[in-house]
Amino acid sequence: MIRRPHKVKVGYKTYELRAMTVKEQCLCHGKWGFTNHGEAILLFDEKVDKREVANTVLHEVFHAIRHVSQGPVENEEAIVIAMTDGLCNVMRDNPALFEWILQELK
Repeated sequence: MIRRPHKVKVGYKTYELRAMTVKEQCLCHGKWGFTNHGEAILLFDEKVDKREVANTVLHEVFHAIRHVSQGPVENEEAIVIAMTDGLCNVMRDNPALFEWILQELK
């Protein structure tokens, strides 16, 4: 089993990746994840299904990519949700494709 990394490098910035504390869960009002760009932290709720955790982490990574790449985007949340859900489905259904892509990127 591959363990979850504790850091994620996105462009020029390295984000801490960790589960939300109880206090952070309250502040997030039921959201399963949150990205704090100022402190470079990607947070997720570890109490949901493992697929939801993976989807949420990827969702937050997309927000981080957008942040380091450019300024705010109109309808960012809708775009990130669509891209995250689509990519999670494609990754799950085509693992060999992503193994190949990772190999080619090395």
